[in-house]
Amino acid sequence: LKAISAKKDEVVLLEDQIDKLKSDAEYNKNEFLEFALNFLSIMSNKFLEVSHENRVRCKQAIFPAGFYLDENKKVYTPEISPFITLAAKKKDAKASDISHLVRVMGL
Repeated sequence: LKAISAKKDEVVLLEDQIDKLKSDAEYNKNEFLEFALNFLSIMSNKFLEVSHENRVRCKQAIFPAGFYLDENKKVYTPEISPFITLAAKKKDAKASDISHLVRVMGL
């Protein structure tokens, strides 16, 4: 009975440690995403002022498939990063949070 009681105490201790690790991981994930979004926002405002290396990094993070100009100098982006498309904006309406649920008819 003492061995079973000790194992139960050990299980409770391990469960507490697991819960703490999960909460730390979630906090770290949220902190990293906040940092990444702020970094991309700052880089986008000063895109032409930063070094070439950081411009390339920023471009890859925001436009993973690249972007190009046509002969009319219009910009086309085949793909935009989820960092930007899923980032909540203070000016957005609540409906924009579920915009990824919209589907074009016939597809």
